[in-house]
Amino acid sequence: MQKVFGNPFSPDTFLIGDMSNEIKFQEREDVFIIELEVGAASPAVRFFMLLLILLPATTLMFFLYKLISDFRNSDVTDIVAAVLMAMVAWYFIRLLLWNRGGKEVLEIRKNKLFHYSDYGWFTLGRIGYDYDSISIIWMEGMP
Repeated sequence: MQKVFGNPFSPDTFLIGDMSNEIKFQEREDVFIIELEVGAASPAVRFFMLLLILLPATTLMFFLYKLISDFRNSDVTDIVAAVLMAMVAWYFIRLLLWNRGGKEVLEIRKNKLFHYSDYGWFTLGRIGYDYDSISIIWMEGMP
């Protein structure tokens, strides 16, 4: 089920994933924080994701070994393959951390809204938006 924050017809709409997980509201001096926490995935799913990390990581090590040991006979495709494998491994590391308890965080301040993803070990994508007013549309029971 998708939840929509903001105007659903605006390009600045926030689409937040499945809301069957925990939602926390915090109010501090000058900020209101909404945390949308993802529940932990099953051990089988985490094991599968770990395998999906190990496959590109070992391939990356192979290409790096080939580049370091025989640099003169390496070509551009080895470098491209190494970069591609690093990107795939990084994606699956993020996916594994997200499914171990990641959360979306919305910080509402005076005339400023911040949004970022917290993976537990690091945060990514802190983006700020200016606003005059905020409308929150909360839809329960939508398929």
